Amino acid sequence: MIKVLLLILIISTNLLSRPLYELGLGYVGFYSPHYPGSDQTEFRSALLPLVVYRGETIYADEEGIKSDISKRDWYNLELSVVAAFPANSNDNRAREGMENLDWLAEFGPSFAIHLYKSTNKFLDLRLQARAVYSTDFSDVTYRGYVSHVMFYYEKSNFVKKGITLFLRAGSVYGSERIMDYFYEVEQKDVRADRPKYDAKPGYLESHFDLGFLYDPGSRLRYYLGFQRNFYNNTENQDSPLHRANEAFSVGVGLTWTMFKSEAQEKRN
Repeated sequence: MIKVLLLILIISTNLLSRPLYELGLGYVGFYSPHYPGSDQTEFRSALLPLVVYRGETIYADEEGIKSDISKRDWYNLELSVVAAFPANSNDNRAREGMENLDWLAEFGPSFAIHLYKSTNKFLDLRLQARAVYSTDFSDVTYRGYVSHVMFYYEKSNFVKKGITLFLRAGSVYGSERIMDYFYEVEQKDVRADRPKYDAKPGYLESHFDLGFLYDPGSRLRYYLGFQRNFYNNTENQDSPLHRANEAFSVGVGLTWTMFKSEAQEKRN
């Protein structure tokens, strides 16, 4: 799933010397499936406050809000936070009449093994495990956890100065609770084309991502991202709510920095 920060939008690269903190506004929009395995896509967007802090132990980057627990030349262990857009079930044929899918927020550790690193590029193997919560801003519900195995490549000054390239490829696995949230069909939701289904934990999806950040050195930054999702042979492919084996998503972003500190970040 393409993810965005909940209440905080940050699109940046780790390889440049930047202000310690920035304040401003950000816009993010995604044309993507309603949920993994959905055969319907929708453009969803949000205007969010931009809050960037690049401290030595707490900071934010293109994957979310993070806090270093342990750091060495060959690895990083962090806590991180990411979030994803909701989906209205009345706009989805497979889920019509069922409960809506709310905003999702994920919290948990991320272990990055540095396979290669130079002055303007790096390649990591990242192992992540996050607890998942849903919210409609009136209530918060625990939805299990997901684990993510991913290769992550980043290169700054790609083609020209100010352009950063991001490449990601990986697979996601989910606990029974998060699979129930996406694919379970209870008796009260059964209809002729939607039989009862008991979701199972296991393989959720694989993905390949391509992204570009353009920072011209002004108060504006621009982001463009593409994601290809693969749902073949997933654990709940037989669910009546699972209707697509592949998906393609596009994301765009723009940030406007209204204020930034004179102090510079001190991270290596």
